Amino acid sequence: MTRLPSLPHALLLTAASFATTALLIYVDVASAVIA
Repeated sequence: MTRLPSLPHALLLTAASFATTALLIYVDVASAVIA
């Protein structure tokens, strides 16, 4: 059974999206705490 090359790519996109969202939330909270 061959591996699908799209699976790791999808996981990578999901991880990148999650990291970006977490970073935006962290920046928002940090700026709110500073202000």
